[in-house]
Amino acid sequence: MKTVFVRTPCSEKNRIHLQEACGKEYTFLFGQDYDRERDLEEMKRCQIIVGEPDYEDIRNLPQLEWVQMTWAGTDKYTKNGPFPDNVLLTNASGAFGVIISEYIIAGILSLYRRLPYYHERQKEHNWCPLHHEETLFQKNVLILGAGNIGSETAKRLKAFDCQVYGIRRNPVKMPYFDQIATVDCLDEWLGQADVVICCMPNNPDSMNLLTYDRLCRMKDSAIIVNVGRGHIFAENALEEVLIEGKIAGAVLDVQRTEPLNGSHPFWEMDQVILTPHIAGPSFSSTEDTQDRIYEIVAENLQRYAKGEDLRNLTLTNEKK
Repeated sequence: MKTVFVRTPCSEKNRIHLQEACGKEYTFLFGQDYDRERDLEEMKRCQIIVGEPDYEDIRNLPQLEWVQMTWAGTDKYTKNGPFPDNVLLTNASGAFGVIISEYIIAGILSLYRRLPYYHERQKEHNWCPLHHEETLFQKNVLILGAGNIGSETAKRLKAFDCQVYGIRRNPVKMPYFDQIATVDCLDEWLGQADVVICCMPNNPDSMNLLTYDRLCRMKDSAIIVNVGRGHIFAENALEEVLIEGKIAGAVLDVQRTEPLNGSHPFWEMDQVILTPHIAGPSFSSTEDTQDRIYEIVAENLQRYAKGEDLRNLTLTNEKK
């Protein structure tokens, strides 16, 4: 019987669910709070860890077979160098589409209806209509990264009668998208889009994908939303086009370097909505997101016990 250490917050409901779904195959240990030294001692006893232990710790756990992350992105590990060949790595992709898509829609509508401006006027007790709002109705929207987050966003955009186009490696037909293509269509589609939404993960294909020249292809009335990773923009490219007025605004939940430097121009830009990487939190947020995470955990534990392929396996770290 293998031992699973659940290092992340886990409600009583989800503990019961894991134990009922998988308890015949596994012994579960549940952490109370994050304490690296204490957790390291627990992890040394385990073959499976649910959560995100430090990269250095993973390399010093001789019994470890598999890390099941509770995040969608795996760059915490992949950016640090080779992951141990004998350890599987899976993520929780698929758990965050609902919560992040709602953030995306909220950000777009906030910019279009100038809600940040009116919030500032409210604090001043200043009744000052702009008469310069926009609507999302029937806009052309380009989604870079047509996975779970992109698909859930496309679904919601259809309520606004938007035309939705998606960029992904495998350009298969997908619900809620009017057209799907590879990155070869990016330059053409950028010029047609009213809204560009970035949901791409951290990988070599997305690094510096949106250069200054590419961003200049966008309409000057267009806005951009980034909930993927900050490195999709070439260095300084986005701030330059915003300062020059080549696009109308941006909703940014992620940055190339986090936290964002206090002197960065984004802080003072009225046309930018800036949030500290909170679009899709794993925990300390909505209960339904946590439930979806542990549904993925339970499913993968069941698959692992049966010797079946794991969901969201990072292929570069596939167990030999």
